[in-house]
Amino acid sequence: MNPTVPEILPDGSLFFAAGAPNLNPALGDVTMRRPHFNSFYHGGSVEFQRRWSRRWSLRANYTFSKSIDEASADVLGDYLQTDRVPTPYHYRQNRGRSDFDLTHVTALTVSYELPGGWRIHSIAQMASGPPFAPDVGFDRARIGEGASDAGQRPHLAAAPGTSLILGGPDRWFDPLAFSLPEAGFYGNLGRGTLNGPGRVTLDAALHKSLWRTERRSVTFRAESFNLTNRPNFQIPEDRALFNTSGQRLASAGRISRTATPARQVQLALRWEF
Repeated sequence: MNPTVPEILPDGSLFFAAGAPNLNPALGDVTMRRPHFNSFYHGGSVEFQRRWSRRWSLRANYTFSKSIDEASADVLGDYLQTDRVPTPYHYRQNRGRSDFDLTHVTALTVSYELPGGWRIHSIAQMASGPPFAPDVGFDRARIGEGASDAGQRPHLAAAPGTSLILGGPDRWFDPLAFSLPEAGFYGNLGRGTLNGPGRVTLDAALHKSLWRTERRSVTFRAESFNLTNRPNFQIPEDRALFNTSGQRLASAGRISRTATPARQVQLALRWEF
């Protein structure tokens, strides 16, 4: 929170000249926790529930929403995580889709009673990917963050209508669609302008009551999580585009983590008393 002092150009953009003094030259780096950012949420949801006789039941719900803010992390993490405010001079410059924004979220639950006292339950959940944006990779704007880019974003260089998402875990987005801003300037790319991978999971459970009295019961359960063993990826961890020399990084756009574990199966014998 003690960056260099910029020049305000006629078009309103900020230019940080080389060697410009800090906002308070008597101090070095200043860290501040700031909780009062703006946040806006709009959404709507629908739900359908139906039961057929005693065997079948179905429940489905869908939510369409959009969340916008200037910072999504908690108070402690506002300036320690990737969701950082690049300049204290203009917080609105960081306004964009919240880190947790999911445009579409759907859940479908089905239960069916099989002959012999067995019962099967399944739930399918689907959600669109969360937003993110690539980073410059170093302090190109010369705001005084040293090796950190403090959330600085690049220029969007792709032609209108160009697909920016490649879709593979080795390179989720096209790094060549972005260019390095001129020294001393912020890039024009907005926050949260790209979408990460969507998420689809299917869980199922089969259970039967083996023995039951008024006060005690024994139930057998077989459960499977992520039954289809679908890999659900996180947003790219490697979002930095350039090194301090302005050269492109080959790792830009790479995904190295999944959001859900692989298929898991468990058997359980439950005794209630």
